[in-house]
Amino acid sequence: MSDSSSSSSSSSSSSSEESDDEDYFDFNRDRFIDDLRRLRENDPALIKFVAVGSIPYVAEDIREEEWEQLGMDISNNSYLKKLELVIAIDDQKMASLFRGLTGSSSIEAVILNSYRCGFNGIQSMVPFLQNVNNLRQLDFYLDNITSEGFKLLFRALRDSPIKTLHFSKCGLNSIKIDGDSIPNNLQSLFLPGNEINADGCRELAKLLRRENATLKHLCLENNKIDDEGLLILVNALQTNTSLFMMNLHGNEGVTIEGMQLVLKLLNDISSIKATHQSNHFLFSMRINESFEDTDIGRQIKRVLEMNKKYLCNPSNGKLKVIRTQLDSKVRSEMCSLQGLADHTKAPLTEVGPLLLPEVLELVGEQHGLSEFYESFREAASDIWTTINREAVLHQKRAELAEELDVLVAKRREVESQLKDVDIEIASIGQQSHHAACDGSHKSKRQKIS
Repeated sequence: MSDSSSSSSSSSSSSSEESDDEDYFDFNRDRFIDDLRRLRENDPALIKFVAVGSIPYVAEDIREEEWEQLGMDISNNSYLKKLELVIAIDDQKMASLFRGLTGSSSIEAVILNSYRCGFNGIQSMVPFLQNVNNLRQLDFYLDNITSEGFKLLFRALRDSPIKTLHFSKCGLNSIKIDGDSIPNNLQSLFLPGNEINADGCRELAKLLRRENATLKHLCLENNKIDDEGLLILVNALQTNTSLFMMNLHGNEGVTIEGMQLVLKLLNDISSIKATHQSNHFLFSMRINESFEDTDIGRQIKRVLEMNKKYLCNPSNGKLKVIRTQLDSKVRSEMCSLQGLADHTKAPLTEVGPLLLPEVLELVGEQHGLSEFYESFREAASDIWTTINREAVLHQKRAELAEELDVLVAKRREVESQLKDVDIEIASIGQQSHHAACDGSHKSKRQKIS
């Protein structure tokens, strides 16, 4: 192909691409203008309003009073459920928008994506957040909310019906949570792509430790969490029964020691009691890819699947004991992964001797005869001791019963003797009384004579 033909072809291709871009922009511009008209007309069919910065009409320098008017149009609409602004709106224009948008009877989700907006823009939203009736979802892709902005949002949303909060790449290197101003209905908190570390984990622990905790999903992907921060979260989850899913992917500060903490949280193999009291509610956790194909990663996945299968089942703790503590192979591996040196010790020493036969029967049903024989061998001395002890107790009982019979007979004999003595005492008393009466009568007759 000649240079001229190649140049002609390239020019034609470039012209075609520009034409396609123009058609794309024209289509989106026209759609935006049409949606704006329908918004103002309160069209019941319009439930989502989107403003994207790539649309030429929106990309123009819209005046502040126009942003305020847009806010009033949204506030006056009765059917709009979702507002999405993907545009370089700064704090001042954000304030204008929400000065108009002071409330809404229908809007359920707000998505704000702007690299120019920060704390001041968030502050201007407070009246809207305190007055909106049906807001369930709030997504931020903003430049720098700051820790104070995060705290301000939580306080403003405390009594709202908000269920999902999303702060993606918002420059959060720390967060502050007022324990008395936590959104009462919050179920999902997404904080990906920030700078949250151990200090932030201490604040998040307030959400997990609070009485009647509501948080079900916590995303901390691509932050600065290390083993110290993970330990704080694990400790908070010891008694938490609300969190089902957690994402820790991309936190490069977490090591294998941190994964040991997670495994111990889900199944503490140190004793039957510890296993029974482990966390049985967390069933989904995304971890770093480097751990996924390791032994500890596979065991974490295994326990998570068990939690998911028996979620909210009161017998989950018992089932986890049966499937891990009473399986010598699994127990040995789990102990090794959790850094317990004595991983060959059978847990049957924790079981009362009288219950051992029932436990052994359960072992055979769940794990087969080989496991039954292994458990029987380790528990044999306790079983024989139980049998011998029972015989001794029967013999001792017979001796005590015989001794009691002797004592009962002796008591009856003593009681009979005591009765005879009482009768004799009573007889002597009567004789003395009669003698005294006779003497008194003789004395009276002598005086009369």
